[in-house]
Amino acid sequence: MKKRVFSIIGWILTLALIAALLLIPTPTQVNAAPATSAIDIQDGVTLHCWNWSFKSIEDNMEKIAALGYTAIQTSPIQQAKQATAGYPSNDWWVYYQPMGFHIDNSGESALGTKADFISMCETAHRYGIKVIVDIVANHMGDNGGNNLASTIIDDLKKDTSCWHDFSKNTNNYSDRYEVTQYCMAGLPDLNTANKKVQNYVLDLLKECIDAGADGFRFDAVKHIETPDDGSFASDFWPTVINGAVSYAQSSRGITLYCYGELLDSPGGSLSVSSYTKYMSITDNTWGDTVRNSVVNGKNAGAYSYAYHKYAEASDLVLWAESHDTFADGTSSGTTDEAINKTWALVAARADAMSLYLARPANMSQTLGTASYTGWSYAEVAAVNNFHNAFVGQSEYVSNENGIAYVERGTSGVVLVNCKGAETSVSVTANAMADGTYTDQITGSSFTVAGGKITGTIGSTGIAVVYAADPCGHTSHDTEGFCTSCLANVGHSYDANGKCACGVVELADRIIYFTNSANWSTVNYYSWYTPENIISAAWPGSAMTKVEGKIYSCTVPVDAPNIIFNDGSTQTADLTVPADKNMYDFATGKWSTYPTEPEPEPDPTVPDTQETQPDSTTDDPSQPSSVSPIVWVVIAVAVIAAAAVAVILIKRKQ
Repeated sequence: MKKRVFSIIGWILTLALIAALLLIPTPTQVNAAPATSAIDIQDGVTLHCWNWSFKSIEDNMEKIAALGYTAIQTSPIQQAKQATAGYPSNDWWVYYQPMGFHIDNSGESALGTKADFISMCETAHRYGIKVIVDIVANHMGDNGGNNLASTIIDDLKKDTSCWHDFSKNTNNYSDRYEVTQYCMAGLPDLNTANKKVQNYVLDLLKECIDAGADGFRFDAVKHIETPDDGSFASDFWPTVINGAVSYAQSSRGITLYCYGELLDSPGGSLSVSSYTKYMSITDNTWGDTVRNSVVNGKNAGAYSYAYHKYAEASDLVLWAESHDTFADGTSSGTTDEAINKTWALVAARADAMSLYLARPANMSQTLGTASYTGWSYAEVAAVNNFHNAFVGQSEYVSNENGIAYVERGTSGVVLVNCKGAETSVSVTANAMADGTYTDQITGSSFTVAGGKITGTIGSTGIAVVYAADPCGHTSHDTEGFCTSCLANVGHSYDANGKCACGVVELADRIIYFTNSANWSTVNYYSWYTPENIISAAWPGSAMTKVEGKIYSCTVPVDAPNIIFNDGSTQTADLTVPADKNMYDFATGKWSTYPTEPEPEPDPTVPDTQETQPDSTTDDPSQPSSVSPIVWVVIAVAVIAAAAVAVILIKRKQ
């Protein structure tokens, strides 16, 4: 009987334990909530990740989304005529000489493998970012000019019907026949009217769609004939694009986006509508005009209301520069600041897709490298978010008093100082309603009243003015920008002058100079940018003598540049260091003045540096201990087991 009692108790306890285990909540994996975007590619802002590897793009996806980009564009992902892994960025042109029509999975591409591309697309979609792939369909790789590269797939290489005459190069880019039927700069020109060629291109598009692509950029569309080209017309575009659009809808339920690189006019008497009935097109001349006007301080040209392609904005792609203008030197000498001013006027416009080129830091860096250049600046994020906030709203483009500006709807405006950086503005309000608004770059107020927009443009030369919703996030970086959406939230200092992000509130810096050369006059010349001088005009302001050969001056906490001089002799351009540093003219070195010990940390001040939970760890909102209800279930089971045992023992007695 005793064995039976213990057996019953054992079964009850076992069942209780099983029930408890089933009721204990399992750890939940929580991923960082991605930014989502319902904005169509045409209505959004695209980052051209020129020469970036798929892995580099994927690693930066969270930042790309936080900056307000709604799509990314890759370099051509077809297998090139030769390897690119390990090669410098100067070899970017190899991507525009393919050997076939399939995603490169050779392992020899600096962009990565097909698996890398698929992974990148999956990450992009989690962040609400769409993916555009650059497609080269007009020509293939050469072998030194007007000859087929040996690596081209045999099915195309050995079929003469797939090619135009290699001996003829286009000389007259206004002649539609030459443009579409001759070779471009010695590159073997495909016969795009040929069905085999069309099917190869369509199969590539389908492969890309299956791998996660949401749209395509077609290289050199001017060099591919349309159905409206008379005796040399072809059905390439309706076959390829309509086929891809239909496939994307049936296979993934998406509306495919397509645009073509159409430089200048199509040539001849052909209308741009022969292309826009199938895709959007680039308006390169408009973007170049705005950029050149900004660089030359011509606000009237920078506002450039009318587009050059004579197409609807909803059929256009705009840019501040392209990879071609950067690579050929046309725009590479333009500063990031001027490019971003141009971008502000480009991306502020309604209906057109805006394309930002992510410049490489230098052209000798390895292909595949992601550089943090102008695309990643806070003012670009402000412009991008403005663009996204005003999708579908009207525009009014104007210029006045050195300012080119774009009003959107009745509650927003982007202003660009084409003649410099920080400046006070008072320009006509053509559409904005009276009220007080905020510059999303500096946080300063702008007022619209009496038909005027008034306020101060900050050091970037750009103001992005509207009443944006507060971000509501709790963390920000040392520059005062939200780490989630890059809103300018500033710092919140406690009684000890410390912000939760770790930044300490600083006063203006006192900088010292040792007059080792015994100058009779000691000046300092300090500036943010060439247009934004802190001191008086050259040779600057007189320094104050402290003692002996020591002089001092006070510069703003964020002032970056300084030159010490006597009006004729001067130091090099110097970077302003921390407070109470001294520069010795004789040694050319900085040192601390006066020498003071580092203050000990105040034990009464808690370290409020925020720590972010790992996005792949358990949900911190869930307790680590077992839920009380589980303990109740276990207790009831144990009591029940004990009661049964007692009853059985009594019956035995």
